[in-house]
Amino acid sequence: MRHPGPLGTRVARCLCMFLLSLPALMPVAASAADGVSETEVRAVFLYNFASFVRWPDAVGKAAPQPFRYCVLDDDLAPVLDKVLRGERIEGRALTLVREVSGADLPECHVLYVGRARLERGQGWELVREGGEAQVLTVSDLEGFEGRGGMVALVPKDRRIRPVINIDAVERAALRVSAKLLGLATVTRDAEARN
Repeated sequence: MRHPGPLGTRVARCLCMFLLSLPALMPVAASAADGVSETEVRAVFLYNFASFVRWPDAVGKAAPQPFRYCVLDDDLAPVLDKVLRGERIEGRALTLVREVSGADLPECHVLYVGRARLERGQGWELVREGGEAQVLTVSDLEGFEGRGGMVALVPKDRRIRPVINIDAVERAALRVSAKLLGLATVTRDAEARN
């Protein structure tokens, strides 16, 4: 991984923490003491979803097409862009798309819609369509997984923890690795609605 300055060093350290935590099934820390922001931790989680989530073979999503992260969040996009720069997973380039419409959505693998947009009522239609298009939908909005989204990356006990609605993931024909599920709080539709 390239190190584009201080941000790259922190993100690389965070990435190492994430990878080291998988065997022990420990969550990723995001505290001021670590010098890693919550946004950087979320970027590392998104980066790693390419390795720990499996998509069905579908038009536009099979290798050698790039793995596309569609991000509707002005704070996360530049951080994720630095994490992805020059990276490949299983021979596939990792690319960032900063704007997406319903017509473009089937080309995405991951759709991240930031809390600020969702709170303004923007992006919910894309989230709904994302599940139908076999796109992993992610946000930092508390309760996102209970409102039609698949993964919420939210702070808990000074750490960013994924909350995964496994029913929403399975409806989209996606498979999440046991290692990632071990890091997450796993919910089902009925639990998420309560």
